[in-house]
Amino acid sequence: YAMPYVGAYQSIEDQENQRIVEVNGIRIGVLAYTYRTNVGLAPYGKEYLVNMVERVKIAEDIQRLKPSVDVTVVSLHWGPEYVLNTSDTQEELAEFVAKNGADIIFGHHPHVLQRYGEVGNAKVFFSLGNFYSAQPFEYTNFGGIARLTVKKEKTGDTTTVSIDDPRLFPTAVIKDEQNRFKVVQLRNANHVIRYTDEWVEDHVGVPDW
Repeated sequence: YAMPYVGAYQSIEDQENQRIVEVNGIRIGVLAYTYRTNVGLAPYGKEYLVNMVERVKIAEDIQRLKPSVDVTVVSLHWGPEYVLNTSDTQEELAEFVAKNGADIIFGHHPHVLQRYGEVGNAKVFFSLGNFYSAQPFEYTNFGGIARLTVKKEKTGDTTTVSIDDPRLFPTAVIKDEQNRFKVVQLRNANHVIRYTDEWVEDHVGVPDW
């Protein structure tokens, strides 16, 4: 099977095709945007190639998606690189996206872990760091896999969806005996990386699992 993708597209029709995944009867819609690319804007006539952070489009996409799903997830490529604290721009954009109906926001691009927070009704992991990387900068060779528990309950004609219990599974990239890069649980890399699960839990603000 081809790997699912979101945020970059092959055509206008592909871009308009909503990304919806059903898990245990819960319908999850996923959207993704970036504040920039490393090669500038998409060529004229091929603007569909990548979703840029354009607020009107984000709001319209969320509102178009929400009637078909139980949970709306937005992935945002944002924030300054290598900065452990969230920027004012991230904070303000999170407020906008949450206000327009996002339930969960996953942040990327800083290459380091940033905090978890709740913005309006949205659960926000501002940056999940690097999962697989050989960057030489401090804090860049570890990250985490975020987890949230979603429950859907029906009482009579009323259906409620709750999102709770944010957690992070800390990971690290090390070199094995054959000098190959390998992803391991952070606690198994402390002989190489001096940061611990406890540091991650304190910095991000959610427990390990």
